[in-house]
Amino acid sequence: ESYKIDVRATDTICESAQWISKYNDLKEYKSVHGNCLVSQGKDINPLGKWVKSQRYNYKQLRNSQRTSMTPKQVSALNEIGFIWSVQNPEESYKIDVRATDTICESAQWISKYNDLKEYKSVHGNCLVSQGKDINPLGKWVKSQRYNYKQLRNSQRTSMTPKQVSALNEI
Repeated sequence: ESYKIDVRATDTICESAQWISKYNDLKEYKSVHGNCLVSQGKDINPLGKWVKSQRYNYKQLRNSQRTSMTPKQVSALNEIGFIWSVQNPEESYKIDVRATDTICESAQWISKYNDLKEYKSVHGNCLVSQGKDINPLGKWVKSQRYNYKQLRNSQRTSMTPKQVSALNEI
C-alpha cells in the first residue's frame, strides 16, 4: 500500500542534503588548500558561490533576519575554520547551538534512507528484519512506519512530506 502526500516547498530535507554535500566539498577543499577561502572572483565556481551565500546567511542570522542558516551549520563551519569575514579573517563568530536544530537529524535520516535504498537493491524489497535481534536499519524502518502513521493521523511527528515522498520512490 502506497500513500501520497503533497510535498511542501518549505520542507528542508533536500536543502539540508545539499548543504551537507557542499559542506563536505568545503572540507575537501580545505584538506587540499589548507583554508576555507574559496575563490569568489570573476569566474565564480559553485563552491565559491556557496561559501559566499554562507557568509550572507550568517550575517542575516546575526541580525535576526530571515535565513535558512541554522546554529548547527554555524557550529559545523566554525569547526573547520570557516572564515566569516574576508576583510577581518581573525574574527570568529560563535553562536549557541540549539538542541532542537534538525540538520544532524536530517543527515542521519538521509544516511539511513540511503542504507534502505542499498538494502532494496540487494534484497529486492524494503522488508528489513525487525525481529528479536533488531539491526539499526530495521529499527529505523520501524520508526519510519510509526512516524508515517502519526503523520497520516495528523498527530505530532518528525516525519516530513518530502521524506514520505522519498520513501515512496524506493
